[in-house]
Amino acid sequence: MPKPKILVVDDSPEIRLSAVFILEDQGFSVLEAQNHHYAQTALSKNSIDLILLDMNFSLDTTSGEEGLRFLTWLSQSDFVIPVIAMTGWANVDLAVNAMRLGVCDFIEKPWNNQRLIHIIHQQLKMTGLQVQNQKLKQQLEPIVEFAYFEVNCLIRPSLASSTKSKTN
Repeated sequence: MPKPKILVVDDSPEIRLSAVFILEDQGFSVLEAQNHHYAQTALSKNSIDLILLDMNFSLDTTSGEEGLRFLTWLSQSDFVIPVIAMTGWANVDLAVNAMRLGVCDFIEKPWNNQRLIHIIHQQLKMTGLQVQNQKLKQQLEPIVEFAYFEVNCLIRPSLASSTKSKTN
């Protein structure tokens, strides 16, 4: 089974390096991007299983607007990838806006390594269950349609004969 591939998007080389060490030690394959432009390129060239996204890409930026713009782009694209947002400048408004744009979890920097790994495993498991659920729905769809057709074929003659007997 291939290693889950995580894209770490952060303007800080130190943060990216730290994330790479932690995640590779846990058996993940890790790609890095220093901003949303590089992240978009990485997404177009690789099959990514999860994104760890810094909400601020520029020096002295703390609003989270850059991360929100990337999330808006991601939500309008064909990519369906769980995103864990991270920032050293968390606030409730930013968290709520990020969640509305599809972020599945939020972690503050500096992070606790065990908590980060737990969140990543949890989100990858959730995504796997969602994919499995979708496949099962697709498998059941023709069976349900056939069963509906069969029930209609059985009920219609019965209804027709009961209607005739009531009119006689």
